Amino acid sequence: MESLGIMSFWLDKRVLITGHTGFKGSWLTLALLESGAKVSGFALEAERLSLFNQISTTGKIDSCIADIRDRKTLTENITEVQPDVIFHLAAQPLVLKSYEKPFETFDVNLMGTASLLEAANDAGFSGTLVMVTSDKVYENDNTGRKFDENDRLGGGDPYSASKAASEFIIKSYGETIFSKNDKIKLVSARSGNVIGGGDWASNRVVPDIIRSIETKEVLEVRSPNSTRPWMHVLDSINGYLKLASHISSSGQFGYNGSYNFGPNTGSYSVENILEELSKYFEVNWVARDTSKGCQEAVELGLNSKKARDQLGWEPSLQFSKAVECTAQWYLAYLSGEAMDEFTRKQIATYLGGGK
Repeated sequence: MESLGIMSFWLDKRVLITGHTGFKGSWLTLALLESGAKVSGFALEAERLSLFNQISTTGKIDSCIADIRDRKTLTENITEVQPDVIFHLAAQPLVLKSYEKPFETFDVNLMGTASLLEAANDAGFSGTLVMVTSDKVYENDNTGRKFDENDRLGGGDPYSASKAASEFIIKSYGETIFSKNDKIKLVSARSGNVIGGGDWASNRVVPDIIRSIETKEVLEVRSPNSTRPWMHVLDSINGYLKLASHISSSGQFGYNGSYNFGPNTGSYSVENILEELSKYFEVNWVARDTSKGCQEAVELGLNSKKARDQLGWEPSLQFSKAVECTAQWYLAYLSGEAMDEFTRKQIATYLGGGK
C-alpha cells in the first residue's frame, strides 16, 4: 500500500466490520489492526476451517456474533461501538449456492444491506459507511468488455441479481435518508474476484485445488475458459481502505457513488490460474461441467479508472505475483506453519511495498 500513506489515517480509528469472520473480512481485520485501528466485528460464527480461526484475534477485537438481519442487535452494537467507519462485508457470497438457496441469498444480501443502513440511521451513526458489493452487479453481455461504474446494473443468477439490487437500496438511502442528516457518508465498492490464502469456500478454484491436493483426487473444473478480473485480496482491501479514507476526508454527506476495483492488466481465465498454480503444486484437473445447469458469466472485466484517478489506487500485485503470494500461503499451511504469523508477515510485506 504505498499504502503507508494512509496508515496514519487509521491510527486509533474505531472501525466496525460486518462479516469479519469471512475470508475477506478476516484479511481486512488484520490489515486494520496492523494499521493501528480499534476493530470491532459483527458476523455469524466462523466456519471451523476458516482464516478467522487460523489467525489470533483474541483480546484484539470485539466480536458480536449475530445475523446481519437482526436489526435490533445490530443497532445496539453500532450504538455501543460508536465507529468512525463501517465496512459492510456480511453476505451470502457464492453464485452456485445462490441457485440452491435463492431466497436466502436475496434475504441476506438485500435485507441485510437494508438492515445495516437502517440500524446505522437508528443508532445515530456519524461517519463513513463503505458498502462492499461485487463485480457481478453489472448486466453482463459476455463480450469481455470492462464495465465502468456508469454501466447498467443487472445479474442473471440470484447472487449477481441480489448484489445489483443491493446497489439500488444503497443509492436510495444515500440520496434520501442520509442526505438530510449531515452525519453519514455512504459509498459502494465493487471489487473483482480475489484470491489469497485462507479462502476455504466451496466451488472456488483455489481452495478446490488445495482440497484436491490434500485428498489426492483429480479436480473437476466446470468452466476453465471463464475469465475474471482476478487480483490478490490485499489489493482489494487496499482499495477499500483508500476509499474510506478519501470519502471520510472529502466526501459529501449522503451518497458518494460507487467505485470499481479490478486489475489493470485485464482478466485471466480459470485455466490461467491453474497453469500458474502448477508452478507450485502438482495440480491434476479435468474439464467437466458440474454446474448442473447453473449459469455463470463467461466473460467479466472491470474498468477501475475512477479509483486510479480519484484515489490513486492500483493493484500492487500483478497476476503472477498475486498467484505466487496465494500459493506461498497454502504451501505454508500444508507444511504446518503457524498461519497467524505467516498471514501477518504477508500483510507487513505488502504494507511495506515489498514484492
